[in-house]
Amino acid sequence: MYKSFLLTLFMTINCLFAVTDEDLVLSIDLLINNIKSQQAPTGHIGGRSAGYTAVNALALSYAGVKASDPVMRKALKVLLDNPPSRIYDLSVYIMLLSEVDKVRYKNEIDRQAQVLIRTQANNGTWNYTGTGPGDNSVTQFALLGLNAARAAGVRIPDVVFERSRDHYIRQQNKDGGWGYVSSRNVTPSMTAAGLSSLSICGEELEDSLEVKKGPRFIGKYLSNPNIQKSYNKLENILKTSPQSIFSNGYTSYGLERVGIFFDRRYIANIDWYRFGATSMIRNQFRFSTYSEPFFSLLFLAKGNTPLLMGKLTPTFAKNNSDLRRNDCRNMMKDLTNLLETKVDWEKVSLSQKNRSLGKLPILYWSGYNVTRLTDDENKVLKKFLDDGGTLLIAPALSSRPFVDGTTQELRKIYPASVFEEVSNDHPLRQMYYDLRTSQLPLKVLKSYCSTHRVFLLEDDFSIQYEAKKVHKINRLTLANMARYAMGEKPLLGRLVERQLLIKKEEKQKAITLDKKDNADGMQLAYLSYTGVESLNKKSMGLELMQAYFRQSMNFPSRNKAQEVDLRDLKAMQQQPFIAFSGSKKLNLSTEEKANLKFYLENGGFIFCENTCSKTDFGDSVAELLLELFPKEQLQAIPEDHVLYKEPYSQALTLLGKAQGQEQFLKGLRLSQRYVLVVSPYDLSSSISGGAQSFGGLDTESAIRLFTNIISYALTY
Repeated sequence: MYKSFLLTLFMTINCLFAVTDEDLVLSIDLLINNIKSQQAPTGHIGGRSAGYTAVNALALSYAGVKASDPVMRKALKVLLDNPPSRIYDLSVYIMLLSEVDKVRYKNEIDRQAQVLIRTQANNGTWNYTGTGPGDNSVTQFALLGLNAARAAGVRIPDVVFERSRDHYIRQQNKDGGWGYVSSRNVTPSMTAAGLSSLSICGEELEDSLEVKKGPRFIGKYLSNPNIQKSYNKLENILKTSPQSIFSNGYTSYGLERVGIFFDRRYIANIDWYRFGATSMIRNQFRFSTYSEPFFSLLFLAKGNTPLLMGKLTPTFAKNNSDLRRNDCRNMMKDLTNLLETKVDWEKVSLSQKNRSLGKLPILYWSGYNVTRLTDDENKVLKKFLDDGGTLLIAPALSSRPFVDGTTQELRKIYPASVFEEVSNDHPLRQMYYDLRTSQLPLKVLKSYCSTHRVFLLEDDFSIQYEAKKVHKINRLTLANMARYAMGEKPLLGRLVERQLLIKKEEKQKAITLDKKDNADGMQLAYLSYTGVESLNKKSMGLELMQAYFRQSMNFPSRNKAQEVDLRDLKAMQQQPFIAFSGSKKLNLSTEEKANLKFYLENGGFIFCENTCSKTDFGDSVAELLLELFPKEQLQAIPEDHVLYKEPYSQALTLLGKAQGQEQFLKGLRLSQRYVLVVSPYDLSSSISGGAQSFGGLDTESAIRLFTNIISYALTY
């Protein structure tokens, strides 16, 4: 009880003085300068030891110092000219070369890795000189070196890792910890070393039964008792005595490796990186035992991996969103290699209080069962997308219920939106790899003229990354997706906090498609004619307006809009309101022109709008009217006219390329009544999700103006 109180008190004090990202950047710069100042004319850093030079250079490299930097260039030269021979030094040397340029130095990495392979003792350990059995400290660094060599493409025999794995399991204490040379005298540093070493040797915290046994076992995992026991031990140390870890640079770096290898941002519910960084910086890197500056820099720089992706955990059926627990982890490892940029992920909720959502480029929404969001969560998701975020939907086993659930939620944000093939000119195809001619394993969400930053995976990326067997096109597509998302929202440091600010007065758009249908209610019609395209999308805008009249104005209306052929005059005369739209120059037949003229002269009403706000259609409508009604003119509708005033008179908001005055409607007037109204902007598309990409009205303005136009047609 007392220990728990002390931990709470210690954590509270630490959080009150938590460092900022600016503090972190400044501290890293100070450590970099400190290490650089230690370089001798020979190129060695921190003394004449090759090992100290290698580990200091490794810390500099982790902190972003390039190989072309004069200090790094001299350090690399002295090491390459005289490679270290002691196991500690040699292991860090391999790690350095792999970090700097694994391709350029692959042959040298291979040569030195063979030394480690040859000098491993039969019991799976190494000593300082590589002459026999050794301790857990040297052994962990030898394994780190071999792991770096493996990442560089060097083949390491399985038996090497198997020997070390068996050693650590044999020597594990009953409480899960390890000591320096035996299971006695358990220490935090050697417990962390044992855990990270077992991870390198292929041991996981848990194994997916779905990967081993098939889809029937989706979401089921088998815990690894050896790893779980040690992990619990480390958690207990962190809970009861956090300073035993963070007061020692070597141990702090050991904990960081556990967090990274096992993909745990939180250990014992503690954000170990934030806590450790705060502890180090606030204490000005004064440790209980002497620690070289490189340990602090290794911790701060290596652990400060920016977040690329957030794995969404909605309130409803939360476990449904994490059925493959290692998919994001393995995605980030793959992307780090493909993009040559370190990236990370974390679980996130759609809460306004979440401090990561505002900086995340990608939100990853996976699941298998039916899913839904609360109204507040949907508002936060909308804000995330409005803020430039990218949403990636990943249905497990191509689950239709999950796809239907996510689509329903998205239509609250983008009414009438549908997933379609990614066009050949979509920027995603060329963001990193050239995929212009490839069949992409995903679709993109579209609302008539707008293309949204929402993608639906058609192949099961999740299980492939869980099993580490990913199709090549999926890897390349994910890399392009990352670059696409980062282009809109660049990566930010781990300690950067950015909440999504949602104003209380912001209201969720209430208009959604429903299944209600009043047989005697209002039915809007849209015109089909020679050369017209995309009428199915046009109908969606009208059906949304019919839904709006039902839901917000309690006005009876039909569910579906009515298609009317311009060659069928009788059908046209049954409709008091007809929408007439297009994106190309008109080329109507003589019959179609005659029917249009007759309809307008005999009480009909036509609303014309440029599809996707393209002007060719509107220009040709003006020419057509001049041909049909040479004595009349298409004129600007006065700003005080009821079309702008009834029932809504609020100011209109223009988006994107839309320019000019709010009063932009033009009309053809016959017998003191406007029989045809022309909008240069696509109101139907605006209603379906805004007009930022093509220019026009925002959704609220489009709904109000469209309501005025319909009301005028039916009333006057």
